[in-house]
Parts: sequence; C-alpha cells; structure tokens
Amino acid sequence: MNQIWLTKNEKRILKLLIENSRISDTDIAKELDITSQAVGRIRKELEEVGLIRGYTLELDQKMIGLNILVIIAIDIGSCDNKYAEILENKIKKYPEVFTFLKTISGKREFRYLAGFRNMEELEKFVDREREIKDANNDCLITEVVVLSPKEVLKNSMKDNYNQLIDSCGTKHLDVDIN
Repeated sequence: MNQIWLTKNEKRILKLLIENSRISDTDIAKELDITSQAVGRIRKELEEVGLIRGYTLELDQKMIGLNILVIIAIDIGSCDNKYAEILENKIKKYPEVFTFLKTISGKREFRYLAGFRNMEELEKFVDREREIKDANNDCLITEVVVLSPKEVLKNSMKDNYNQLIDSCGTKHLDVDIN
C-alpha cells in the first residue's frame, strides 16, 4: 500500500478528531479558520476513502471495574496450523481480550492483552486457558504478566496516529481564486 497524501487541512482535521472524535465541524472550522462546510466536505471525503472508519469512545477503566490487565503468551509451536487457527479465532472472541497479536518471527506464539475486575476472574480465565488442548496439540501458556491499569503509561494510539499523519506526504491543491 502506498502512503496517502493529505492536504494541510486534512492533517489538521484528523489531528483534532483524534484528540476529540465528538468535536463539531463548527468548532473545527473556528480552530482552523475555515468554513464548517469545508470541514464537513473534508471529513466526508476522508470517510469515503476509508481513512476514517469510525468514531470511538475512550472509557475510564477503573470506573467500569477494570482493575487488572494481563499480557498472556501462548506457545503454539507444537500446534498444527489448523488447530492454531481455531485457537486464534476462539481467543479473539473472548470478551476479556482487548488486543490479540500473532508473532511472525522467532518462537510461534500468540500474545494478547486482557482485562479483569479482580484476581479471582483472572485465575478462572487462566485455568480455563490452561485446559485448551487437542489430542496431539498442546498449546501452553508460557507467560502471564499482570499489570495494574495505572501502570499502563500509554493506552491510546493518539500519539502514534499524530506522528503518522505528520509523516504523510502533503498534497497541495491548486486553488482557483475568482
């Protein structure tokens, strides 16, 4: 995939939306000193090309009862590919799992981030995971790293997205001023 080229205003609008996806076109227009119609047009174009795929909500983890985060590693080195795929699809559906990663080099393993209200929930989950076995395919949990949500220093991709937007090529529009 080629890098996308964005206008200066497209970049500025994206950055404002990353910071607050509920910001109105009117507020963006005031911030950028352009019309709200121009903002609406730019936003619609960014949605139509698929760069903006949706608007999200960020919740306070502690307020909804998320007190423990864990990173779990499962060694799939001894699993055949079909069973590993079944396991992958199963894990991705767990409501406790936020992020699922499949390593592409070194040891074949899955790593995922999951969240729990308390240690009892975590222990039940890990016990259930340890029971995942197939006749000839043992996929073993090799690591469980327990974190407190307050220990997570960065829980958002906002900074990453802003850096990537800055690195996008800038296209210049030929403006016909009549």
